[in-house]
Amino acid sequence: MTRSWTSVWQVWGLRFVWRLRALSGRLNGWALAWVARRTEAGPLPRHPRKVLVVRLDEIGDALLGLPSLRRLRARWPKAEIQVVCKPAVASLYAAVPEVDAAIPYTPLQSKNMGAYASWRAARAFAKERLASWRPDVCLNPRWGFDLTGSAWLALYSGAACRVAWTEKATLRKSRLNLGYDRAYTLVLGATRPMHQVEQGLRMASALGAAGGPTKPPVLSIPGTDREWARKTLKGTAWLAFAPGASHPKKCWPKERFGVLARNASLRWRLKPVVLGSKADWAAGQSILNLAGVPGLNLCGETDLLRSLAVVGRCRALVGNDSGPVHMAAAMGIPGVVVSSFAADSDPGADNAPARFHPWGAPFRLLQAPHQASPCRGECEAYSPHCILGVGVGDVEIALGDLLAFSRSSPFQAPKGLLK
Repeated sequence: MTRSWTSVWQVWGLRFVWRLRALSGRLNGWALAWVARRTEAGPLPRHPRKVLVVRLDEIGDALLGLPSLRRLRARWPKAEIQVVCKPAVASLYAAVPEVDAAIPYTPLQSKNMGAYASWRAARAFAKERLASWRPDVCLNPRWGFDLTGSAWLALYSGAACRVAWTEKATLRKSRLNLGYDRAYTLVLGATRPMHQVEQGLRMASALGAAGGPTKPPVLSIPGTDREWARKTLKGTAWLAFAPGASHPKKCWPKERFGVLARNASLRWRLKPVVLGSKADWAAGQSILNLAGVPGLNLCGETDLLRSLAVVGRCRALVGNDSGPVHMAAAMGIPGVVVSSFAADSDPGADNAPARFHPWGAPFRLLQAPHQASPCRGECEAYSPHCILGVGVGDVEIALGDLLAFSRSSPFQAPKGLLK
């Protein structure tokens, strides 16, 4: 009963916060419209010399955006392409051949006032880092709502042509980002919800990029990182676990990870290796203690590229809906995703797995069959709630299916995936 009432208060509190953010977004949209009237505007150039891509996303979204960057590079082979990204993701773009440079930027984001609090930081950053470079085109590939101030970055970037998806793409975006379309000179119309990779390719096509099969990303991971992973994880009998996530409600209990790690060791002779940030170290240690088998806790011990090299040496990865499951897919490693998004949730919601599931490798998505009360549309609680409907047995069955598939028809990283 206590947990039920706690969940109710969390949901009501979250709905109030979204109303505050909608008010902030409306004020921010008016300010954007006022500044946009005084900013240079121009058509899309046929052969731009400098292209700026604003991607203030986490690692998972950044990885899902790589196929569209490949299409853009093919469209503009002589252009200099730079990406504005969060500092934690900058090293990824250093390993992407299609990107000439990554510009780290930490958006100033108020907890409840969203993008409205970030315009000063965006203006100062653009004046310091972008004004001298002055791109011809600025792209904002984000399809859903935005609270990072990326529209301000695009507006102050100095680019005469600024491209983005319309604010009418989703109902929540139309409320939180009302007026954002005025910051851009080329606004792409609303489409049906689709996977983020497909959404990025749709934008590339709208800019004149040719179609064709979607190839996996090519990541130039340094040899030192691959050698470190080889020495640290001897052999190939490893199973990666990723207990962290961007929000507490997305975290499957560490106790269940521990039971799964023990069962996987007994059933398939796989040793556990736990990956994550420093904040996940305690959870990683608990998982190994609960499993009672030899393993490695590398939470906080590896940077992004080294983590990719570690994942590439594992048989599979089990994690929450977070960056590591996309890292596994980028390395051609099968993954099991435990989602807080119940099977009967709104498939058109902003964080629906249909839009953000791993791309490029076999995976299994585990969801509770029904939402837990009082959630509606998607999990609205702050702490783990709807995700508790996924049991250890469900994940173990899915993992067994993936391992059997990889043995009968090994899914190997395509040649050239690592350089």
